[in-house]
Amino acid sequence: MHAVVKRASNAVYRCLGPGMAETVYRNALCLELQSALQLLGMQLAVAMEVVRPITYRGTQIGFHRHDIVVGKCVIEIKVGKASCTPQYEAQVQRYRRHIHPAECLVLVVFGTASVTTAIHPGTPNR
Repeated sequence: MHAVVKRASNAVYRCLGPGMAETVYRNALCLELQSALQLLGMQLAVAMEVVRPITYRGTQIGFHRHDIVVGKCVIEIKVGKASCTPQYEAQVQRYRRHIHPAECLVLVVFGTASVTTAIHPGTPNR
């Protein structure tokens, strides 16, 4: 799935270029993913803004909204720079806390000069 997301992300970036809002990239990426999956004959739904509960001691206290979910792949989109700063790593860990251990996280960063995708395989996260 990561290869499909990477190709779709690059196609979106080639068409739209830098400087768009995150929602614009998300909407375009969903269209590109639907098209790519259809061409590959994959029967996976592409869902946007998937809401998942956050619980504390067994009580729901809020929710987290994933940008895109395709099968067992959670895709989070950011606009800006992707670098291995402590803030970037902390953000990845926050995302990983809110996905199922069987799911993988793909972080797509639409930057000023290119698009970067990074896969973070699902692992026990609690």
